[in-house]
Amino acid sequence: MKSTSDYYQIDFPIDDKQNELLFAKLSILSIESFVVEDQKISGYLPVDNFNSDIEKELNTLATEFKTVWIKELLPGKNWNQVWESNFNPIRIDDFCHIIAEFHTSIPIIQHEIKIHPEMAFGTGHHETTYMMIKSMKTIDFTNKSVFDFGCGTGILAILAEMLDAKEIEAIDYDETATENTLVNIKKNDCQRIEVKTGTLEVSKNKKFDIILANINRTIILQSLESLYGMLNSGGIILFSGILNTDKDMVIEAATKCGFIQKKKYHLNEWICLHLIKN
Repeated sequence: MKSTSDYYQIDFPIDDKQNELLFAKLSILSIESFVVEDQKISGYLPVDNFNSDIEKELNTLATEFKTVWIKELLPGKNWNQVWESNFNPIRIDDFCHIIAEFHTSIPIIQHEIKIHPEMAFGTGHHETTYMMIKSMKTIDFTNKSVFDFGCGTGILAILAEMLDAKEIEAIDYDETATENTLVNIKKNDCQRIEVKTGTLEVSKNKKFDIILANINRTIILQSLESLYGMLNSGGIILFSGILNTDKDMVIEAATKCGFIQKKKYHLNEWICLHLIKN
């Protein structure tokens, strides 16, 4: 695990009335985790991932929100320990409960997922993951083949197995994410999840009944045709990681590929799309 990598803490002093929108826009960048306070947003990014493109985006956002951004090096500290200490359970109605090993179970919850909370995206705290889980509640996964594209911590793949999917393939380009997914699969005694590190190319020749894609708008638009080809006729795809301001662009592109919109979920600045293959 890359738990002791050097990180940059990137702070944006911001009025609390604007922090939700700024957080939404920062989430599109390759920042691994955030702490949102009333007057400040802090993001954590591995030093090796910081580049001129991200710096340009940060400057653009600082101008847009009339603030500044401050970068601080955090060398050699185990930031996963810090992340773990701030991890709180997440409850999605009585359907799903996401906890760490040190939390207390709730007997009435249908599906409880235990994770080792690292900085990989997908603990359920973010609106996009929350909506994906809410959407999964409405879908019959029994004996279905499932593809989790951008698995993060693996909770969507794990939930798919709990919902009786017959086989699940989970991929992420980030080795830290796939390593954490493997840890979490073991914690939940999952037997039907295959994990791969890489881009869509490692799985694009396969066919699935359900695709879970909690990624960002850019990757969605780049991957639409490939994902359409990977889906069986009548299959379902869930897209999240889309800002409400970008929904028309994504829906139009998906419709051109042949997808039909069935449902749309909205939470704060984010949406989740439930589409089917025509």
